[in-house]
Amino acid sequence: MNSEMKQQLRNFALKRTIPFCYSCYQQAPSGVDKSCHSDDLMRLVPGHGCEYGLDWVITAIIEEEMCSLNTQSR
Repeated sequence: MNSEMKQQLRNFALKRTIPFCYSCYQQAPSGVDKSCHSDDLMRLVPGHGCEYGLDWVITAIIEEEMCSLNTQSR
């Protein structure tokens, strides 16, 4: 996969997720947790969970879109 496509997928994943502080177990949409001031945040995908990094987000989005396409084509 070329680097431009990877960057576009990363940007899309960032837009589809919410920064999340696992220590305080709360969303941190500003990118810094207001309680503990941490910027070491996970990415939350509502309905899927939270984890560090974006690769899992990209995979989850692609799987969701593929399932949606399969359901629509029936």
